[in-house]
Amino acid sequence: MTDVILRLTGADSEYLSELAFEILADLNAEGLEARHAEGTRALGDKGGEIDLTTIVISAFSTGAVTAFLNIVQGLIARDKRVAIEVSDNEKMVKFDAVNTQPEAMTEILESLHKIIRD
Repeated sequence: MTDVILRLTGADSEYLSELAFEILADLNAEGLEARHAEGTRALGDKGGEIDLTTIVISAFSTGAVTAFLNIVQGLIARDKRVAIEVSDNEKMVKFDAVNTQPEAMTEILESLHKIIRD
């Protein structure tokens, strides 16, 4: 399975970094293998920058979808400015205050399942 990338957008980077730490802890508590993404580094630099607003999920089972959605919906319900992009190498699903409403969730769930299964 390819890694699933979760990227926070829609607010200032310091605030998003704090939220990312919360989400990372929640995902790991639910048994998912999640970590911050490494940023790019210049040739010759030691180590890489850590992208604090992007999380990489390495092991994402279909059974974890409910826990993941609860985390995402709770975050967006708490702050309508925040949007969360979930992607792999080919597909992307965006969660925000509009598309987490019940009528949009069926389409979002189908798209998310496609990302996770591939």
